[in-house]
Amino acid sequence: MKGKKIIAVLLCAVLLTACGGQNNAGNTNTSGDNAVSSDTSKEASDETAQETQEESGLRVALVVNQRFGDQSSVDIIASGVDKAAQEFGLEVKKLESTSTAAHEDDIRSLAREGYDLIITTFPQMSEATLAVAKEYPDIKFAAIYQYINAEETEASNVWSSEYHGEEYFYVMGALGAYVSQTGHIGYVNAAESPSANASINALMLGALSVNPDIDVSFTYVGSFEDPAAGKEVALSMADGGVDYIVGDAAKTSIGCIEGAKEAGIAISTDTNFDYAYELYPDGYFASTGLGFDENAYMACRMLAEDNFTGGIMSPLGLKEGIYYIGYDALEKFSSNGSEWGNIFRDKDAIAFVKDLEAKIVSGEITVPNDTSYPDFDSLKSGQ
Repeated sequence: MKGKKIIAVLLCAVLLTACGGQNNAGNTNTSGDNAVSSDTSKEASDETAQETQEESGLRVALVVNQRFGDQSSVDIIASGVDKAAQEFGLEVKKLESTSTAAHEDDIRSLAREGYDLIITTFPQMSEATLAVAKEYPDIKFAAIYQYINAEETEASNVWSSEYHGEEYFYVMGALGAYVSQTGHIGYVNAAESPSANASINALMLGALSVNPDIDVSFTYVGSFEDPAAGKEVALSMADGGVDYIVGDAAKTSIGCIEGAKEAGIAISTDTNFDYAYELYPDGYFASTGLGFDENAYMACRMLAEDNFTGGIMSPLGLKEGIYYIGYDALEKFSSNGSEWGNIFRDKDAIAFVKDLEAKIVSGEITVPNDTSYPDFDSLKSGQ
């Protein structure tokens, strides 16, 4: 990856606490076999904002490869777009494109409609995003959590965001090993990708840094939208001795929470914290602090302020603040009087996490971005 293509972008607003947005998809109408769309020309809350909306004339399309209503990543992205729409007077259209075969046609249909900015999501949409961006060089594209503008895929009208979760998941792995009562923790992801592999490898390294004898199990479920499979995996892991799970699988994570609750084990996921904590207050201690909303807001703001920066890929991780630790959630859990909450409180887990995070941010601890397929036995033997 060319160093000159990796340009960090200064975050333009304070990240929201606990990774959580609500479903802002609005009313949807079926449009073809593979896509669901929603036009949401935002009404501002006061007369001044309304005037700004009328004067803007800028149109933004958000096309996602997962369904809205996941209480996770796509809902969070939508909330960032909605925030920008209200602040900058943008007209917004949201589109679900859940079939891989339909991605390119769905993105192209938005380009033909003349949107000023088209936002796409996750590596599964990169090939389609790049193809359409080349066809429509005058349209701006924001590729969230994608690797466009890496060494071989440069596009001057695309701003892409390379998410680095390895530092965050190193902390979660270390925390798991610190509080585990069985010495066996687990990780559940939806699908293999370079970033998912890096996250799992980092989680394993973090766990081993605390307990060299720890065991770590991981599973790629195969879907972001299968709570039943998530529950089955969580129950299976619990049966195998796992007492702490990190879930990173969007709607599938909700099933992981249900399985963890049934088994009485601890869990953190990428789910909206308030929603997940209500499901399982005795064992759900944290949500992945990930500013998808801020990423989408940044893209819209660049458009509105006429300083859109295409042709680069911005690395976003714990150091940049796009990943962050949900300390408010940890505080709430540690003081709730549950068995697991008491374990977190008695072991002073929050102080442990703060110390570890500080060492990573300062550079005292360097977490590798290892995108190879996870092999826990090799990592463990190499310690």
